[in-house]
Amino acid sequence: MVVSNDGNTSLKGPEILLVTKTDARGTDPNAANGLRVDAGASIAAEGDYPAAKDQPIAITGDGALLRVSNGAMAPLTRTGGTGAGLLTVGVGATLAGGQALTLDSSGNLKVDPSAVLSAKAITADGSAITFTNAGGAAAANLPGFVIDPEGLAQFANAQQVTLRSYGAIGFVGDVNATFGNSVDLSAGTFTSDGGHVTLTAPQIAFTNEAGAPNATSTTGNGTLTVNAKEIDFGAGT
Repeated sequence: MVVSNDGNTSLKGPEILLVTKTDARGTDPNAANGLRVDAGASIAAEGDYPAAKDQPIAITGDGALLRVSNGAMAPLTRTGGTGAGLLTVGVGATLAGGQALTLDSSGNLKVDPSAVLSAKAITADGSAITFTNAGGAAAANLPGFVIDPEGLAQFANAQQVTLRSYGAIGFVGDVNATFGNSVDLSAGTFTSDGGHVTLTAPQIAFTNEAGAPNATSTTGNGTLTVNAKEIDFGAGT
């Protein structure tokens, strides 16, 4: 599925929900696109959305989901994934979620740092989430949903940010990540290559909401500093 418009022809509605399912048999020539928002494309939540329609979302198998909505953030669960999904957001694309923006992929989640993400609540799910101090090609080659200093700014105005990995959240290099409000970091394992990591926000939660597997722990030389008024350890292990 490909969204290829521009700001003058923005795809708009009270809620827009795009979902793809990975073609495990390899018979669909378009399946390689996964769910793709092309460079300069625009999707926006516009108009009233009845609260009574807010419902949890349950997905089985591999694929990708993109939701912009003026409804509340809908709890999403994905089961049976094998890491084969793909969601790509291109250069300068705009995803204006209004109340809620959700990007979910059972595999790769690639968001160009120049893309504009906005909503009161933003959730991003991928097979891995990687924070890094690198940029450009060095960052692009890292696994999963990569958050470099430029990409971190995409979350600056959100009241709630939820970053969920179906595997690990990794930190590459010395990382200084500051969030303006509340952030939930969800993974089965948190890893570092030995750098100094500083996380700052009014409220920070460490969870494993997606039930990601726990990897075997190893010793290392990295450091983690958490600056927050409130630190929570939530669901999962």
